[in-house]
Amino acid sequence: ASTFYQGGDYEAVLVKTREGRPIKIESRDKKNARVTKGGSSARAQASILSLYDSARFRNPKRGKENITWEVADKEIGEKLKAVSGKVVLFSNSVISPTTKAVIAEFGNSLGAGKFEHLQYDGISYSGMLDANEKSFGKRQIPSYNFAKAKVIVGVGADFLGTWVSPTEFSADWAENRRVSKDKTEMSRHYQIESVPTITGYKADVRVSVRPSEELTALVDLYNIVTGTGSSKNEKINKAGKDLLDAKGSSLVVSGSNDTNAQLVVNAINNALGNYGTTITWDRPYNTKQGSDKAATALVEGLNNGSIKAVLFYESNPVHNAPVKGLADAIKKAELSVSFANRIDETSAICTYNLPDNHWLESWNDAEPKAGILNTTQPAISKLFDTRQFQETLLKWSGKEGSYYEYLKKNS
Repeated sequence: ASTFYQGGDYEAVLVKTREGRPIKIESRDKKNARVTKGGSSARAQASILSLYDSARFRNPKRGKENITWEVADKEIGEKLKAVSGKVVLFSNSVISPTTKAVIAEFGNSLGAGKFEHLQYDGISYSGMLDANEKSFGKRQIPSYNFAKAKVIVGVGADFLGTWVSPTEFSADWAENRRVSKDKTEMSRHYQIESVPTITGYKADVRVSVRPSEELTALVDLYNIVTGTGSSKNEKINKAGKDLLDAKGSSLVVSGSNDTNAQLVVNAINNALGNYGTTITWDRPYNTKQGSDKAATALVEGLNNGSIKAVLFYESNPVHNAPVKGLADAIKKAELSVSFANRIDETSAICTYNLPDNHWLESWNDAEPKAGILNTTQPAISKLFDTRQFQETLLKWSGKEGSYYEYLKKNS
């Protein structure tokens, strides 16, 4: 039993091994997978291939030169002590409580005001997070209970394929679509979207709109549910009326990364009385914490000289961050380190590449939703001369012992 987490995709999994080699990944059963509910994604199942990928780094590197971990620790340790500005760790959303504790230990070891941890997600939910902070004072994504929704309206949100937690939502959505002699009603699902998606083709009613019309559709829905107007599109009018008929048992979601669009979504759900029933704040998601401002802050800090060292963990912003000049800005740093276990656009320009273990070779913990914890445990001894990211930070922090021991103490 272990935990897969990559790029915001979380799964509680079982790893099948033969002669000490992982060969298959599947979900844990519904009882032991409280978030993913017995389902698993193609991404989690396919991740086993990356374990045996011949393109993985087999040892630490300085540029293209192979070096030992002893040399890397000595050189980087000296550079960290001598760095004249701030040290930044740039990562995707970190859902491991113990990893966050290790990051804090490392930051404290550098001294007050010398360290900052910036989180950025390549598939960004920053607009939704910022909207929720404005609406509710919480920069979090709440739980969505599709199983309790009698009417669902998705606007550009592929919640059965890619949006927030699709494995979980697929199980909940399917639960309310099954009919029997005892249960003769099923949920009504409208999907308003500009690009064909898995969710759109599963909907009862699919409304095709231009990308620029998705916000208009949300405003129309708000006007309908508040009784202040209607839409020129009859299908959207029908969706709004069905939402009103299912007040308190309905759900509206949007995949837009526009804060204003998400504020309208919040207003619609609030007008329908959905908070506390189909939307709850008891277990918000930790898988989406990143901010679009993080990449901009990194570029600006590197260019103005306030950031002098940057460490990249499970992130490739040169490839996926919508900011100009990041690659050139990284080259200005006194120290740049990537923990990627293979070459990518960001690791290719970093001074040092210190390959992290594959997740199937690692110990860790995970808290995908508040109060729900799971453990990652290795299914194979490490194949190459790699070292777990957390172990590296502990070593640079002057802490004795392995990350495994640290994890046990922190549990």
